[in-house]
Amino acid sequence: MNDEIMKFSESLSELLSSGMSLPKSLAVIDGKIAREIRKSISEGYRFSVALMTCKSASFPDWYVGFVSAAETSGDLGRTFAHISRILSERKSAHEKFIAATAYPLFIVVLTVVCAAISVCSYSTAFASAPESLFDGASTMGSGAIRSCFFGGIFIFFVAFVMIIILRTLLDVNPCASLFRSLSFLTESGVPVVTAIDCSIGIVDRNPRLCSALMSIRAELMGGGNVALAFGKSLSESGFSFESKLALSRLSVSEVSGSIFAFSKIAELIEKRHAKMQKLVLSFEQPFLLCAAAGYLAFVMKNLVGVII
Repeated sequence: MNDEIMKFSESLSELLSSGMSLPKSLAVIDGKIAREIRKSISEGYRFSVALMTCKSASFPDWYVGFVSAAETSGDLGRTFAHISRILSERKSAHEKFIAATAYPLFIVVLTVVCAAISVCSYSTAFASAPESLFDGASTMGSGAIRSCFFGGIFIFFVAFVMIIILRTLLDVNPCASLFRSLSFLTESGVPVVTAIDCSIGIVDRNPRLCSALMSIRAELMGGGNVALAFGKSLSESGFSFESKLALSRLSVSEVSGSIFAFSKIAELIEKRHAKMQKLVLSFEQPFLLCAAAGYLAFVMKNLVGVII
């Protein structure tokens, strides 16, 4: 999602929430996106269609789906506030990931550089020393260089695994994002099946969750129970925690008539995700320092062997 779409969404959210009409809001906003959409609307196209056919920016399907649902409910201001929140959370998650990966990359580069300097320094010393003084030093020096190289591959692999873990944990939790969107849509009066159709694009980067949603949709289209459909499909796709939450909360909401079950599920998933983030980040620094210390010890062992 580029910055122009985010800026457009935030501006439109602020203007619509203040009570300004859509045509006046689009007239206030500057930029190619707003100008093209104003032109499409003036030609008789619906707002959602104008977004779908916009050439200045590529609006994702879920974005257009939310706007289309809002055109029916008549609450564009609240809808764009929700869209802006989704975009803001995604941008924030990306920035957190970039900041979090800076430390492991710094540690890896610093460790490899220190090891390389040590090996090169000792190799230079061996080269200038009499052969009789360090018998077999060149062979062991080569061993130190090999240990530096293969140890470097290992520590880069450790950092790569750490970055993958950070990427997964620091990204917006797809299940929380899904249930928050389902909550927003159903509380706006959108039927659950339609809400699923609008929200599926939000989790399109997670094939397992998309598969679960399609299964839920099929169950509901066949007259299935909402709580059982969510519980069964999420469990079969490997989301056991989310499955139990959905089954219990949605079952209670069916009895109580509450429309806030999806919101509560999203809140509990977000709390669990935040705890996991905190736990992993607390272990990031000591884990990388231990790996760096082990690597340096491995390299220095060969160098000490040369001296002895």
